[in-house]
Amino acid sequence: MSSTVYNSQITKKSVIVSFLLFTFLIVNTDSFSQITTNWSVCYGGSSSDEGYDIIQTNDGGYIMLGETQSSDQQVSGYHDSRDAWIVKTDAKGEIEWEKCYGGTEIDVFKDVIQISNGDYIFVGNTQSNDGDVSGDHTHGDAWVLETDSIGNIIWQNYYG
Repeated sequence: MSSTVYNSQITKKSVIVSFLLFTFLIVNTDSFSQITTNWSVCYGGSSSDEGYDIIQTNDGGYIMLGETQSSDQQVSGYHDSRDAWIVKTDAKGEIEWEKCYGGTEIDVFKDVIQISNGDYIFVGNTQSNDGDVSGDHTHGDAWVLETDSIGNIIWQNYYG
């Protein structure tokens, strides 16, 4: 799957809409009766990829998160089963970086914020006991992870 980007003018009033299969549309909402697409891109590989959240970042780009079962095309670093997956793009939807996080079981990020220093904090859950995850989370635990602006893990905690 290659990423195809369709562009038009972006205004200050933008709403971000996400769909399954890691497809994201950036739309203008001057009025809900008239919605225009600024760009549309499909991200992922040949297996199931799902997007759960997207935010506009301090640099004008976007960071998207969800999960992947792919290990090819635009997905790298896949561990196994389902990995938490993050895609960082520029303002036009071109990928700046992407990373898989987790281990050999089910790992998912559901929410993200960018903090004032440019780092990101992700919230989700994990059932892994290996890879990027330490400890026993076989029955599933909440997972909070901070990365720097290019996706390197700074710290992580588990609850449950």
